[in-house]
Amino acid sequence: MYKFKVIEKSGAYIEYFAEAPMDWSKFGHGDDYTVEQTDVTKEFKLAEVMKKRIAEYPTPEEFLNKFFDGGLEELREKRLLVKEKYPKPV
Repeated sequence: MYKFKVIEKSGAYIEYFAEAPMDWSKFGHGDDYTVEQTDVTKEFKLAEVMKKRIAEYPTPEEFLNKFFDGGLEELREKRLLVKEKYPKPV
């Protein structure tokens, strides 16, 4: 995933996301704007992993109930299992 920031001479800009890098020179008018291109694949993959983890973690209410009922070790084990299931991207 790539993020493109197209910046006009005035300083106004627009950000755009695409699956692959692009050759902006084919659009011409290079003197009217500049383009910053950044690979954000890792950030997108991390966000996907975090969404999956959050879906499997206990809700705040479940967490507090388990915590105050002495289930801290069980919460830790659940957390580690979820982290193993959805590891952070390298």
